[in-house]
This record gives sequence, structure tokens and C-alpha cells, in this order.
Amino acid sequence: MAGRARVALLLLLGLAGCPQFESNDWSVGDDASPSTEAGGDATAPDSPAGGPDAHAGDGAVPDAAAGDAPSGADAKQDGKPSTGDGGGHDSGGTDASTADGPAPGTVQKLYCGLTNPRGIALATSNVCWVGGLNPRGLLCAAADGSGTPTHIDTQSDESWLLDAFDLWFDASNVYWTNGGHNQVVVRPQAGGAPQQYFSGGGRVSYLAAGAGVTLWATDFPDPADTNPGSSGEVIVGPNPGGTSSNAIYTNEAMAAGVAMYSGNVYWGTPGGLAFGTVVGNSTIYRIPAPAVSGLDVDPAGVVYFLAGGQDLYRYVTGATSGTRVYTETQGSFGAGDVALDASWVYFSEPDLGCIVRMAR
Repeated sequence: MAGRARVALLLLLGLAGCPQFESNDWSVGDDASPSTEAGGDATAPDSPAGGPDAHAGDGAVPDAAAGDAPSGADAKQDGKPSTGDGGGHDSGGTDASTADGPAPGTVQKLYCGLTNPRGIALATSNVCWVGGLNPRGLLCAAADGSGTPTHIDTQSDESWLLDAFDLWFDASNVYWTNGGHNQVVVRPQAGGAPQQYFSGGGRVSYLAAGAGVTLWATDFPDPADTNPGSSGEVIVGPNPGGTSSNAIYTNEAMAAGVAMYSGNVYWGTPGGLAFGTVVGNSTIYRIPAPAVSGLDVDPAGVVYFLAGGQDLYRYVTGATSGTRVYTETQGSFGAGDVALDASWVYFSEPDLGCIVRMAR
């Protein structure tokens, strides 16, 4: 599941130690003022076919120095990946290797033949994702499609990867959600023992960064799971001094992808894109669309989101609807996820087993 805007969350002390809190226990800084109208200032063991996947023995992101990983306010975004020709995986669109960069709308199938790739994030020159069967894995590969997917999970991660769904990086750590096990997990990128970062409201799936040390998540039932469990909250954590979270918006059935921008949190619903202030307990603004799964928002507040299991949409601040910018011709790709950099929108196609990018 982001721009580089930072919103200072002023957390009320004394919240730690309880499983979860309602949104009236949560406070934010003055720059998170409520929006006044919809879309206004309220601005959002896998391998490629034909080859085995490699394993990074220390659990580190391949070719990624710790200091180059994304920082606090970037829900999914990091340094600009290289823009090569997809390593032979180009889907047949306009050549992306022109002097002026790829033509807008250029689509590249970066990696296919994967098993159920779900949540994705960018880390230095890599695109990373959660994939595989239980226990699932954390994988990374060159963002231009020229590499080989490599496991960055370690043996000590195995019991924490059951139901894993989405991931995110900061300068030192890798974080991931584990669905029905209702946890956001943290581990140093260099390896070590994973531990609970915070617990959720029932099923923690999509993940994005907030301000400071906070992360946002939504309770979304993975369609691949035989017992998908409950869903329906937008949460933020951890609470000060503890490992619990705060429920910001409740009763949001099938709450999906999540991102934060300019004092507002964005998420997906079966009826389209939704957003409201990070304070919670406030008006929810809704942009109609087919059922939304993953999404991300850039520094200008432009949201890209997957809808209907087959389309990518773009929502511009102030508009009353999103614009469809891509349809997958191979058929439905299921509940994928989105990550952005300055030039590309990346998304996962779990049912088709692909990681794709489109030039913005």
C-alpha cells in the first residue's frame, strides 16, 4: 500500500497495554484537519517461470543498503528504480528505453510464473512482495524486471509467515502482516528474531506507513485462505509503549489496501475508494468504483488503485470519480496491491502470478 508527506501523530499516553482502542482515544497534530469535501484538500517458494528462486542467507534486501530503504512517511514508495526493458519480460507495449523515459501507459510484465503474489513494496532498486503458499515468503527482485526473485525471509521467520499478506521496509527493518494471525511483525533487515510490532482488530492484511514509527493496516480476508476470518477496520499502531493498535474506522467490511496522505487515510471497499481524516470518527468520503483491493498515493495526492479484480484506476484530487487507466487482457487477477515511484505504478496480479508495472 504513498507520498512523502509527513503528518505528526500526537499520541495520547496511557493507551498501551490494551488490545485495541476506539478512534476517540487517538489524536493527531493540527496539520491533520478534517476535509471539507470529497476529493478536496482531503487528499491518497516463488520463482519466475523456468528458473528456481534464490535465497538471501541473511534475510537482507538484495543489493539494498539499509540506509537506502524507504523512510517513515512512504507507505509503499522508495528511491526511483531503474527503468530497463524488463529483462525480456516486456508485455509488448511501447519501448521503455527511450531517452525521455517510457511513454505513459507503457506496461511491462516484470515477473510471472509466481505463486499468489499479494502485497508489494519498493526498496531501493527492488520490487518486493509476499508470495507462495503457507508458510509464505518475502521476495525481492530488480524493479526493472532484469533480476531473479530472491527470498529475503529466513528460517526463523517461518512460523511468523503463516497467512502473510503484505510487507514494508524502513531504513533498518522489514515489516509484514500475517492475516488471520492478526499481527504486524517486525525483524531487522540484516536478520534476527522476528517479533510482534502490534496486533490488529481480527485480521491484519494490507500495510502502509504512517508518521514516525506508526504503520497503518486494514483487516482484509485473503481470498486464497480457506478460513478468511473477520474483517472490517482501518487501524494504526503501535500504541505508545505497547504492541496494540487503534481502530480509526470500524464497520468497514472488506476494508482493503491502505495509504496515508496529508492528514487523511485512504482504503478500499467493495463500493470503491474511501478516505477520511486520520483522527477517525469523522466523515468518510467515497469515490464510487468496482471493489477496490490495493492502492497507493503519490506526493501530489494522486491515488492509483486496483478495482474489480482486473483494472487499474487513477484518482486525481478534486475529481468525483476515478479514471480507468489499464485493463488486464488476460482476465481477472484478483486482490492485488499497488506501489508507486516517480515514473511507474507497480502492481501484483495474484491470480495470474505476475508482478507488473505501468509507466505513469
